[in-house]
Amino acid sequence: MDDLTLRYETAQFLSTGDPNAILTSLPSGSGVLHIANTQPANWVSGYVGSSAGRWKIHGQEKKHFGDRAETSVLELAGLNHESMQDKVFEEWEITANTLAINVSCFPSHLQNAYFEDHSPAPGKWAKSHILIEELHQVPAFKGISSILAPSASGLALGISGLVLVADPRSTPMRMIRTGAYSDFFPTQD
Repeated sequence: MDDLTLRYETAQFLSTGDPNAILTSLPSGSGVLHIANTQPANWVSGYVGSSAGRWKIHGQEKKHFGDRAETSVLELAGLNHESMQDKVFEEWEITANTLAINVSCFPSHLQNAYFEDHSPAPGKWAKSHILIEELHQVPAFKGISSILAPSASGLALGISGLVLVADPRSTPMRMIRTGAYSDFFPTQD
């Protein structure tokens, strides 16, 4: 689907549908995992980047979290777990029920369109940015800045997983612990 058609159909869906139909309440106590794409010596507690990504427009300060460690690795490195050996893993807990836009609740033709571009970054994120821009036009979504979506890498590889894109400074959540790859993927003896 071309960008203009996607923008029109997204705007139509958001303006004519029930806003509650695409909202998901993330329950207090839910755990999510972020991989700081840096080595431990360079890691800074509390750092939230503002670079563009899928579901995040340049300048938005948010982190990408996976519903589990495997999802987070897939999003950063695909099946190349070796490249994650020297990264910092952050385990977080959602501390209060939190609303998020749930991309899985959109019509399937829109979901497919948000993920269909396979060009190099940042172009491959353009279609997800259309959704974010259109959400900002709908008063019902004011104040809801978290996005829950299927893992793009997981979809491509046939592996389930969800990604939460949120600012941990304005979303009720706290870091529980940090660790290394081996803490989340212990070797089998």
